[in-house]
Amino acid sequence: MGITPEKRRLKVLALVAGLGLVAGACGGGGGGASPSASAAVNKINVTVYGQGAWTGSFSSLVLPSMQSAEIHFNELNADPSFPATITFKQADTQGSSTKAPPVVQDVVSDPNTVAVFGPAFSGESLVSGDTYNENKIPFVTASATSVTLAGKRWDYWYRAVGNDDAQGRLVADFVTKYVKPQRLFVLHDKSTYGQPPTSSRSTPSKKARTRSRSRCTRRRDTTSPASSARGSSTPSATATRHRPPFGWASSSTSTA
Repeated sequence: MGITPEKRRLKVLALVAGLGLVAGACGGGGGGASPSASAAVNKINVTVYGQGAWTGSFSSLVLPSMQSAEIHFNELNADPSFPATITFKQADTQGSSTKAPPVVQDVVSDPNTVAVFGPAFSGESLVSGDTYNENKIPFVTASATSVTLAGKRWDYWYRAVGNDDAQGRLVADFVTKYVKPQRLFVLHDKSTYGQPPTSSRSTPSKKARTRSRSRCTRRRDTTSPASSARGSSTPSATATRHRPPFGWASSSTSTA
């Protein structure tokens, strides 16, 4: 009968999870048996697809992770104790959500498909996830950060990176605590890739903003005697130059 597709997928889930374990092992220098010391097993042929921008304008963002995965798959193929021979194929969407659907159909129609490394971007993940989930194909992204993705509740989806809200919150807290700028401009390109991280506002940042406004108010109340005599309510020049440390003054640029 051989190995069922479901068992193949479970094996490759362990394989993909091993990507992170290998990174940790490289830094530890621990012991353990080498591949040559392990008993050889009968291998099955499986295919893992790497979905993302293999070509196009965004390929530089995707290729390093794909190349890293390929290196590890080659290592596993050379291990006589690993129970599969992995073929790593390109599922090139150029990072486009409009180009992703036909690529996804090619992936699910391959009878040897056991897992997908990707999709690399959030937009293509949104149009790919339902199909992979319905076909019970595990898909693991290393870079799709949209908060919306978690709400899909896909059973076969895994993410190895913090979402936009988590990343934006950490940046906001760091800038508030350590940089403490008088003015801050948050820039984005109005894209689904660039805009979401700029929309995160953490509670600590809001508190810092409130405290700063209170300080600015006290400065405005402390006007010069000449201003008081004129009855002017205009803040002094010193006060107007001060801004909340995290005022979220937002500016955006668009791409062609």
